[in-house]
Amino acid sequence: MQLSDRKYKMFFDTQGIRDAFVGFACERLELGEPDLESVQVLTPVRDVEVWGRLLETVQDQCWRFRTQQEDGVLLACEVQSSVEYMILMRLVAYASVTLVSLDRTEHFSRRRPAPVPCLLLIYTGEAAWTPTPLDELMRGHVPVAGPLFPFIYMDVRHDDFSTWGLPRELDLMVRAERTNTAEEFLHSGYLRDVRTLRDPNTVRALVDFMRRTMQGWSGQSTQDKAILDALQLDWESVTTPEELAMAAVEIRRGYVAVKEAGRQEGLQEGLQEGLQEGLLTGVRQTKVDMLCEALQPVAGRRFVDELRVWIEDEELLARLELSTVIDLRIRYGAEPHSLRQAVRNLLGKA
Repeated sequence: MQLSDRKYKMFFDTQGIRDAFVGFACERLELGEPDLESVQVLTPVRDVEVWGRLLETVQDQCWRFRTQQEDGVLLACEVQSSVEYMILMRLVAYASVTLVSLDRTEHFSRRRPAPVPCLLLIYTGEAAWTPTPLDELMRGHVPVAGPLFPFIYMDVRHDDFSTWGLPRELDLMVRAERTNTAEEFLHSGYLRDVRTLRDPNTVRALVDFMRRTMQGWSGQSTQDKAILDALQLDWESVTTPEELAMAAVEIRRGYVAVKEAGRQEGLQEGLQEGLQEGLLTGVRQTKVDMLCEALQPVAGRRFVDELRVWIEDEELLARLELSTVIDLRIRYGAEPHSLRQAVRNLLGKA
């Protein structure tokens, strides 16, 4: 399974993300207010002979829920990273066979109507693309351009979403997909906006989504892969906004180190040397920046400026760990004087 596929499958597993997609689809398709307590994740269809085997390769996620108006809805979601001529046919087949499978046990009728099948296609490819309409696939014999069912198409990298009213979670997803460098990421405000979300699981999902996007940067060119490989980042340990920021800073410093070393033509030999020159300073500066960023909102800029002078001393810098500073920040968040004194005590500056 490709990294991009895993990224979305894990993204969909978070309730806050799932609820954002459901709410967005209901508003976009004018289905009414969703009852988020009723959302069910349907298991992939496996028991409809040849369709089951086909659909194992089609579906990414399928949610069933009710609206506040008591209407049933089935939302089938597919993520596509490559152009596929017959994709709308496959989505129609997916939704249809899912309903048929449900009917085997629930026996739908006029008195017991089936959920309304709706489709969501998310395209993440590099080149802009519009799926082939159904009427074209049917050579004009079906006078409907859509896929028969209510349908949303998102070209994540190319659509203008300014008027779509995307939920914040989905807006952050789009922004992550459109970020291609550490420099863009660090100036995008992504981390600031992620921190404003209340649900810690949703925050974790968006950090993981961005982390996997950053890992994908290594596929952009031979140089990108060489730089990211040389950095040897422990991606699995990146689980918080702060750790994501540190990873981005290290990547940016890696690129700067290579550029300053002037060894583009001898990348394999020059990369390690350039990185070692730049990253030794870079890692130290990253730690200083993160410490100061964690302290300044409470301790104040004056104290932080004083702290920067003290921790020019490597021995004093070694006494401060980011986790310790964050614990102190949590403990003394409403007591600036106590926070400043606790830091001084750690540095022996009492």
